Amino acid sequence: MPTYKYIYADSTGKRREGMMMGTSAASLESKLSNLGYWILDVQEVEMRGANSTKPGFFKPKVKRRDLIDFCFQLKTQIEAGVPLVDAIAALPKELSNPYLKAIMREVHEDLETGFQFHEALARHPNVFSEDITSLIEAGVNSGELPNALTEAREHLEWADRLVAQVRQASIYPLFVAIAIGLFMLTVFTLVVPKFVELFEKLNMEAPFITQMVFGASDLAKSTWWMWILGGVALPLLLKLATKKSHAVAYKMDQLKLKTPVFGELQTMIALSRFAHNLASLLRSGVPIIRTIQLCQGMVGNRVVATALSDVERELEKGQQMSDVMERHPIFNSLVIRMVKIGERTGQIDTALESVSAYYEEVVPRQVKSIFSMVEPVLILFLVGVVGTVAMAIFLPIFDLMKMTA
Repeated sequence: MPTYKYIYADSTGKRREGMMMGTSAASLESKLSNLGYWILDVQEVEMRGANSTKPGFFKPKVKRRDLIDFCFQLKTQIEAGVPLVDAIAALPKELSNPYLKAIMREVHEDLETGFQFHEALARHPNVFSEDITSLIEAGVNSGELPNALTEAREHLEWADRLVAQVRQASIYPLFVAIAIGLFMLTVFTLVVPKFVELFEKLNMEAPFITQMVFGASDLAKSTWWMWILGGVALPLLLKLATKKSHAVAYKMDQLKLKTPVFGELQTMIALSRFAHNLASLLRSGVPIIRTIQLCQGMVGNRVVATALSDVERELEKGQQMSDVMERHPIFNSLVIRMVKIGERTGQIDTALESVSAYYEEVVPRQVKSIFSMVEPVLILFLVGVVGTVAMAIFLPIFDLMKMTA
């Protein structure tokens, strides 16, 4: 959204200047006229990008916990009666993150030049996401900024818990799988070849299982660099492909939802994000169409986002939200049933908050259930590999012992 510098005369006739974001100069003039300003001039200006405090490689990033502290500190000051501009000016003394401190100084400058609070925050999209700025915009418009900051803080804390659960579900099996892969590569490229040389010197006829293991060892020894390169390059290529191609990204997200065991967890997490974000935004006064738009970028899965895009289009045509959701298999019966209840009672936010609370209990249980399944499977696989290699080595040794006995 462009930024405009405007010159106006106040109620005393004094000439003043200010800055504000708007869709066009005409809409900005209309908005300022409604506020009682006599507009003298409006010009679009080039402003520093969002913003001059972009985080670099060596600059600290703003973590979710830093934003939680920001919401708490600002809410406390406003509830104590401190004006917003003064509260923002005082925040750098209270915050610990130097990058966020610099951003607050720029936000303070923007507020003094005529930006609204949510507009000033929106100029730092790498720190303040659309959902947070929309919550704060709704709070500013309704005159309930402290409640909006509380809602934003609770939303960030919920997201923090959800991310921790996702990491717990994905990182542990990933690290175990990588460890097993490196172990197997070491065994087949360093350990087994020693026995291959020994048996070749003895000119022994090896059993079938030994021949298989030795063949796998020869393959690993000659192509070990390809396996390591593939393990590093393939994830990077997939990540690049998902960024460049929407079709690839959609297929990847579709595959995630169909993956055995983990697919059900991915679906739960996506629906939990949808329910919680929609409930939070609606409760804060954000219009439902705008809420659906924001949720498309917050569910973390393009299959769900595409379904929400269809919901948005049909809502604009006057369709019922639950009727459109029934056309998409990604929305299960629980979500659809609760949306229908919310439509009947006029409290969709309350109904979906119940869905979010349900998933907040179910997701940790699902994570524990996955751990209880995956861990023994990985251990059994490792035991099977070690056992097979041991049999392949010891069977010829037993045959040699019989021959020399």
